[in-house]
This record gives sequence, C-alpha cells and structure tokens, in this order.
Amino acid sequence: MFRIFSFVSVLLFCFGIVGANSFSEREMLVVAADGVEMGATLTLPDNGNLCKAAIVLATGSGTQNRDEEIMGKRPFKTIAEFLSDNGYAVLRVDDRGYANPKDAAGATEDTYSADVASAVALMDSIFPDMKIGIIGHSSGGGYAIRNAAHNSTVDFIVTLAAPAWSGDSVVMSQSRAMAVAMTGRWDAEPLQRKILDVAKSQASDMAARTLLSMTLGEALGEMSQLPQVQKQIFAQIDGVMSPWYRSMLRYDPADDIRLIKVPFLALNGSKDTQVLPGNLATIKEVNPQVTVREIEGHNHLFQPCSTGLVQEYASLPGDISATTLRIILEWLDRMVNQ
Repeated sequence: MFRIFSFVSVLLFCFGIVGANSFSEREMLVVAADGVEMGATLTLPDNGNLCKAAIVLATGSGTQNRDEEIMGKRPFKTIAEFLSDNGYAVLRVDDRGYANPKDAAGATEDTYSADVASAVALMDSIFPDMKIGIIGHSSGGGYAIRNAAHNSTVDFIVTLAAPAWSGDSVVMSQSRAMAVAMTGRWDAEPLQRKILDVAKSQASDMAARTLLSMTLGEALGEMSQLPQVQKQIFAQIDGVMSPWYRSMLRYDPADDIRLIKVPFLALNGSKDTQVLPGNLATIKEVNPQVTVREIEGHNHLFQPCSTGLVQEYASLPGDISATTLRIILEWLDRMVNQ
C-alpha cells in the first residue's frame, strides 16, 4: 500500500497513466490516528493532465464502504470517477468498522472527523503543493465542516446535505418531515423529544438506559411486556445509546461553520426529508461567505425525485444527478483558478 510519495511519484500519478477510461485508480490504505487501517481508492486523471486539486470524500452516517453504497446506489464512485475524468485526484475511503466491526466500537463524532483528517493528511503527503479539499455527504459534510474549521491543511470544502443544526434538531426535523409526508401527521413528537433528551444528556449509560426503558414502557403500555416488543425496545435503546449517536445529538456545528475561512460550497436537495433544505439558510446566516445552492426536486442522495422519502431511493435511476455533478465541477474549477 502507498503512504508517502516523492515529487517524482506525484508526476507518475498525474502524468501518463493509461487506463480504459480517462482516469485511473490505485488501491490505497488510510491509517487512522489510533492505528485503524481503512481501505481506499484513489482515482486520478489520465491523458497527461496535471491534477487540478486533490479531494477526499467523506461518507454519511452508518458504516459504509468507499462508494457510499446504499440500496444499490454508489454515489461516491460516480463522484470520484466524474471528477477524476475532469482533472481532480479523488480519494474515497471505507469507514472504520467496514472491514472489521470491532474497529468502530466506541467511535464518536470526534473519531470519524479525525479519520477524515487522516485521509486529508495522506492526500497532502502525495500532493504537497496542491490544494486539498473535502466533499462530504450528510454527516460527512459535518466532518468536512469540522476539518475546515480546525485543520489548516484543508483548502476548500463542498457539503452535500450537511447538517447546520444541532444533531437532536436534525433528528426531530427529519422524523417530523417523514411522518407528515407519509401520514399527514406526527403524533409521536413528544415521545421522540423525551428519548432524545435522555440520550443527549450527560446521564451515565446505566441511568440513561433505565430512563429510556421506563419512557418507552410507559408509552407502549401493556404491549411493552410482549417478548417481541421488548426486543425492539432494547434494540432502539442500544441505537440511541451508542457513543456515536449520543455525540451526534450533542454536536451543534454553528460555531465551526462560523470559523470557516476557506471556500465553501453547500448544496441541498429541495425535497430532502433527512437533512431539510432549511439547513442551507442557517449556514448562510452563520457564515455569509459560504456559497449555498438548493437543487430543485432532488432528495437526500441528490437524485431527481417525486417525494424525497427514503422508500423512493432504490427505485430512482442513477446514483447522483448530472445536475449536481455539474454544479460541483463548475464551482471547483472556478475555485482552483482563483
């Protein structure tokens, strides 16, 4: 696996590599700060073109592979190959835990943000004289924001449906949007709020689990005594009590967004029901220098859609729309030429 490269190596990467397409790819290894190894793919432009900039892709929540594969869609593969076809070096990385689930035990927002920083450091070692940026989707957009605010190696970021509200507010807003879209109402809002307040609190793991069990048991009444219902209750408690989920609920990105001085493009689909497009207005309000754009008729995966609901994702054609790719490329080209 490749880690440190000389200037000659950079030239070999960016010039004269012949492939079946107008880009080539190399298998890589990203080593996290705690020693966890994550597989990755580096795509590079062919045809003798000098790389315009180097980019790290940051996936959203959940343990995902380097292609951010979900429901048969592979948006990060599409983004990487499109951008490398147009002159950019792009690194996409498997999440920690993808190869070995034990590697993700105890991971928090800080852990995943640091993993993105490790990928940025690798790209900087390969391309030391080049602009280095991050394109992050959903929670990955949050990691891009954190790195842009605190990592001097990052020269620009693009966020795709990145939260600008605190984690618990994002969860509440998406739950409300999905329920209303499907049923026209959301009766579970008070219960959801109670659950999130407990998980977000500083209560110990044992105390929080006890409170959650009591809260859910009270809400479900006699049903909570059924074995299959108890199994679902325990599974839900495990989910909201994971270190990552609790840290996500507590994180408010506003201060980090305010600190960003590097070029920043923030995109959202107008029909996104997971990270609502209202987050764009908050980004712009907090940091007026950010370029924000709402893409009409697109969902959380940046596909043209009808409802924006998760159930629709798999049936829609394509991984990510040509419109979204074009907007990203045009902004990047303007940015690198400034």
